[in-house]
Parts: sequence; C-alpha cells; structure tokens
Amino acid sequence: MEINGNSQSAIAERLADYIEYDAVTSPSQFAAKAGIDASGFHKMLKGQQKITNSTLKKISNAYGLNMAWLLTGEGEMMSNEEGIYENVPASEKSYEIPLLDLDASAGFSSVDALGDNSRRTLTLPKCDGAITIVGKSMDPTIHDGDIAVFDMVNSPSSIRPDGIYIVQYTDEDNDVHLTVKRVKRSPEGSTYIRLSADNPEYGYEDVPLKSISRVAKVLYTITKLSY
Repeated sequence: MEINGNSQSAIAERLADYIEYDAVTSPSQFAAKAGIDASGFHKMLKGQQKITNSTLKKISNAYGLNMAWLLTGEGEMMSNEEGIYENVPASEKSYEIPLLDLDASAGFSSVDALGDNSRRTLTLPKCDGAITIVGKSMDPTIHDGDIAVFDMVNSPSSIRPDGIYIVQYTDEDNDVHLTVKRVKRSPEGSTYIRLSADNPEYGYEDVPLKSISRVAKVLYTITKLSY
C-alpha cells in the first residue's frame, strides 16, 4: 500500500525508528501527544491500518518532523521550521491549537490585534491559542523565542495579581500595544493594573483597565529545541 506513491511499510518503519530514537516515548505516548488514537496508531505501525496525510501532518506538527522525511525518507528528519518543543504537558487528548501570526513583545511593541490570525498550528492540550514571545524583559521566566500557551480572559476585571498575561491595550496616543508581562496591583488604584517585567533591567507601566481591549492568561511556555 502507498500514500502519494510512498510505501506505507517504509513510512511505518520511519515512525518506529523515530520512536526508538526518542527513547523516552512509547508508541501510545507518541500517539497521544499527536492527537491520534493509540489503538489505530499501533495498527498503522503493524501495517494493519492506512497512514493518511492527515495523520502525518499531526505527527509533523507535534514532533517537528519533516513531512518530506516522513513520506520519502529524504532530507533532514527534523523540520527546520517547526522544530521540536519541550515542556509540553502530557495529556490524554491533544488538539490543533492556533499559533498566532503575531509577536507578543516582552518589551512594548505596536501590533494590529490579538485575534484570529493563525499561520499554523501546534498539537497541544486544550487551550485557546499560542503566541511567540519576542524580547528579554521576562527573563528568566520566559525567554526570547519561547511560545506562550494561553486561555482568553473574559474581562480585564478578571485579571489576578502576580499572574502572567498577554495584554492588548491602547495608549494615550491611540497606539495599540501587545505585551506579555506579570500583572501587579497598581498604586493608581483598582481601575489600573501594573504591567511589570521579571527582568530587573526593565521597568513597568501602569495601565487603566478601560484601555485594555483583550487579555489572555499565560498557562505555560514551551521552548523550541535546536538540532
């Protein structure tokens, strides 16, 4: 049996080779992280069930494997674009989560909007989305290039002190900013929040709640590994 002219048995062999290469991942764990039924995946490895392009795409997204290598065995095993990520929580179920085509600045940076602007997806436990962090003001908690995984918050009034949030707000010059910062109580009162950097070389800004248009709570961050 072939997929786009490529042998199913050879594809299954490459998947098995990667699982062995990864060492700490069993076939069931491998399938769970990719959002694939474990029983069906075992059958795929044994040649008892067809491996589809959709299945390979999920695997590629979850593990950063090069689709060309999965299909043909040619080229590098790891995709230069996708990479592979650490610090992803284990979960019985995984979902295709949008990685927004925006940079949440760890300094303050003007952007268009925090919204449905996805360029690709990551296979992760259920959440609302993920976004790439740029800058060093949240070091050592969050590093430049890390991906922040988040859930949207219904209202700025739901923000809790000492949490890390992605905040979109409009300043006095009507410029829109998107930033990731630790939220603290502001001396300006309950109608403000303080957006504070974890890196002591950076400062803070007191922002009125009424200026905030969207906010998301950072659940955890994941780091791209280099090969």
